Amino acid sequence: MSGSFERVNGVHQVSTSGTVRLWNDNPATLDLLGFHSVAEAVITALSADDLDPVTIAIQSPWGGGKSTALELIGQRLDDTPGVIVVRADPWEYDEEGDVRGTLIGQILSEIAQGRPAEGHVTKIRGLLKRIAWVKVGTVVANTALTMQPDPQAWVEALTPGPEDEQPRTMAGFKAAFEELMEELEDVEKVVVLVDDLDRCLPPAVMATLEAIKLFLSVPKMAFVLAADQEMVRNAIAASVDAAGRGGFAERYLEKIVQLPVTLPRLSPDDAETYIALLLSARSAPSRGEYSALVDHVQARRIRNESPYLVGPYAMGCHQPTSEDLQLASQLARGLAGDKWSSPRAIKRFLNAWGVREAIAKSRGVEISPGAVLKLYILEDRYPADFEVLVGLSTQERLDLLPRWEAWGRQEEDAPQPDGVSTESREWAGSEPSLDGLARGFDAYLSLAATFTAFSAGGSLPDEVLRLLDELLSDSDVVREEAIEKAVQRDLSEQRALVQTLLVRVPRLSSPEWAVEAAVQVANKVPSVVADVVAGVRNHAWSHLQPVDVAALGDSPHPEVKGLLREIQRDQHLSPMVRTAAEQMLSDR
Repeated sequence: MSGSFERVNGVHQVSTSGTVRLWNDNPATLDLLGFHSVAEAVITALSADDLDPVTIAIQSPWGGGKSTALELIGQRLDDTPGVIVVRADPWEYDEEGDVRGTLIGQILSEIAQGRPAEGHVTKIRGLLKRIAWVKVGTVVANTALTMQPDPQAWVEALTPGPEDEQPRTMAGFKAAFEELMEELEDVEKVVVLVDDLDRCLPPAVMATLEAIKLFLSVPKMAFVLAADQEMVRNAIAASVDAAGRGGFAERYLEKIVQLPVTLPRLSPDDAETYIALLLSARSAPSRGEYSALVDHVQARRIRNESPYLVGPYAMGCHQPTSEDLQLASQLARGLAGDKWSSPRAIKRFLNAWGVREAIAKSRGVEISPGAVLKLYILEDRYPADFEVLVGLSTQERLDLLPRWEAWGRQEEDAPQPDGVSTESREWAGSEPSLDGLARGFDAYLSLAATFTAFSAGGSLPDEVLRLLDELLSDSDVVREEAIEKAVQRDLSEQRALVQTLLVRVPRLSSPEWAVEAAVQVANKVPSVVADVVAGVRNHAWSHLQPVDVAALGDSPHPEVKGLLREIQRDQHLSPMVRTAAEQMLSDR
């Protein structure tokens, strides 16, 4: 791709014949989410005399802003006299084999910076030497003994003796570390900010928690962990095989974390403000004017003056454009609840929309950003309805839209059009109207249709993507548990789950699990029956196996069972599949 690439106001911009503006997933350096009060509360707790040492856990679901909150806390503490801030990310050294030693070593190294006293330096070096010996021992245990011609020499080298200047094990490490911290009179607190713990493999999670509890939890030490608590509990259970020991993981975590802090979930109004601030980063002429806008919103939040994005604005403060405000309102009310309440999901959606809009422009499709956004919301939140619209001819689309939108606006005597879901009513009645867009609208749909087969599941939250993997597991128990989890999701996610399962069938080595799982979800959630029937016909048909036919025949829903007759008559299907359908029909 030719063109220039630059970063403006935290937004990546790629200039070609059009412009793509993308929001990165790095922790924000400006408080767009109103986490000021959370950061203040955590900092107060870190300085409390009766919480020393202390471990605080910042909790939220996937994409809830934990890393951003951690960064805001770090910024507030960076210039505080007597406070050393250590930013640690165990995920970065998850593969090193000694996560515990690497974490302890990083903390000691950062404490050592600026320590002129020789005695302090000697003690820190001694503690680091212990860690180095433990790491060597790990390497020997894992690999070196198979290559070393004299294993006895390694054993003797690692065996502490009375002549050793420094111990070579971690025994007594905590006491020595506590003594060091007590001697550092210029240090009031060492605050370790631990990010991405919930991304680590279970052994790395346990190693991090053990490092904190067993070796580093001494006076003047404080830890702030940013992690999804449920995922950390699961990692603990997996590491110690505690799945069958009810409550063990919960109790283990409680022994380490003294203060759990849950980040507030975004409300629709908060989401609208956040989206407007993200969009304003594109149009603000300078970072200074944009920062002034963020400060303006923060001040109104603190004074509880809602809405936050209204004037009067101070001199040098960027004022959001009417288009940005309208798009933010449209997005906040159009996205499913799991997306507008998750800052990361909002950014991902904005990036996908921005790319789609840029591709449309580069191909000469004349359609407004608001119209593209509305259609992309339909594609993301109501994929079956989007497929209906894409599958119609131009004239059929032009006939459907005014009736669909009139029903959405709840106009008198406007019935629900055939083929569209009841859930899509709010979307249909939202602004802007798509009626009358004519050629640009038709051209965009033709373009969008080329993407849908490749993007199935791409915009789902991580926990739903994990659920997809579980539904395709070779384990009967895992699949059965996943079915029950799927039943607990909201309808839009349930529909996306079964649609994505069936879209993936041609690429799966064991496609029967996908068909069976989709049918079982439909057996418990009648609202997705139409999605399953359409998915089987459009994506799984030529890949059907006899076991799939059995799953279809066992369904209590006539629409699903009705596929058996079509299977029996289709000469393009294998004789085994047609025979299985015939047998199911005769049994009925």
